[in-house]
Amino acid sequence: MHDGLWIMEIDGTSSMGRFMLGYTTVVANFATGGSLFWRSRRVKKPGFACSLMLLAAVALADVEVGDRAYGSGAFSQAIAAYRENAERDPTDVEARYKLARAISTLADTLDESEARAGYMEAAEHARAAIAIDPEIPAAHVELARALGRFAELTGPLRALDLANEVRRQLEWALELDPDHSGALHGLAMWHFGAPWILGGRQDRVRPLFDAAIAAGPTIEGHFDYGATLIELDDLEGARRQLEQALSLPVVTYLDRQNRAEAQRLLDGLGP
Repeated sequence: MHDGLWIMEIDGTSSMGRFMLGYTTVVANFATGGSLFWRSRRVKKPGFACSLMLLAAVALADVEVGDRAYGSGAFSQAIAAYRENAERDPTDVEARYKLARAISTLADTLDESEARAGYMEAAEHARAAIAIDPEIPAAHVELARALGRFAELTGPLRALDLANEVRRQLEWALELDPDHSGALHGLAMWHFGAPWILGGRQDRVRPLFDAAIAAGPTIEGHFDYGATLIELDDLEGARRQLEQALSLPVVTYLDRQNRAEAQRLLDGLGP
């Protein structure tokens, strides 16, 4: 992890991410001094419309700072930037669901008690995003991610209840956007891991992964598909997916992590 790395690039954008049913979480300390804007030598008190424009610009800057921090693996800084924006503007859906994503992603690196708290906080932010605007697929995906990861750390009865909610959120996201790669990916993982009695269907795993990759190929998508095919004893199919993972460009910190894992699994398959 690179939580000590702080990036303040106001020019340009860089947004990266990763998916699955769980990720990491963190509640970070964040302090930044100074202003994001150069001041004019002649400052006028802004009118109401100007104030709204400045507020929107600050919000955009904070979200972009969070995106760059998240992409570099500086999850604590990403959380702080998204949180600051969400507190400034409680109606900002993007800041809310990206805050959920970053908290979930950091939680994967923590011990169980801290991770549980992190996933639950992530779920709260995702629910808040959905309450603001239920038509945003990414918010439902992030709720599914947080609840899915939390389910792995809880008792069996609670896990069964959460599994149903995870599926509902992923299917809701796909109702809004049938080609949402993250939701397709998550639902493929859900069907792979869920028992038959809950509705898990192994014959849906490959079609969902194929659709996810067709909608937006990622290193993580090919890696998870390959790892799943190993579990299904389709070693040749797994090899193809892992090789595809290695063929894609590395853009983010999580890309590097997933690429390394893909290489490890591919090496384990032998020549």
